[in-house]
Amino acid sequence: MTSLFLDRPLRSAHVFVGAPISAADTDARLFVARYLKKCPVSLERLQLIESATEPVVRYLKPKTHESRDCTPLKFLAEISQHIS
Repeated sequence: MTSLFLDRPLRSAHVFVGAPISAADTDARLFVARYLKKCPVSLERLQLIESATEPVVRYLKPKTHESRDCTPLKFLAEISQHIS
């Protein structure tokens, strides 16, 4: 069974390797840590608006309090761009 996986080439594995950050480089560690701390999508920012014709996914921008509406399929397509 494992040979099925081992014989196939990796098609969707992506790894970014940047310059190493030393333990003494506090500024660089804090800069990178902000990406680990913040979640790009949270349930608090999402609303599902159900209607008779087609449901709408509404994303609320936290800083500006603006909203962006899209179909569920479009929402999945946009969020899947960020998953590798």
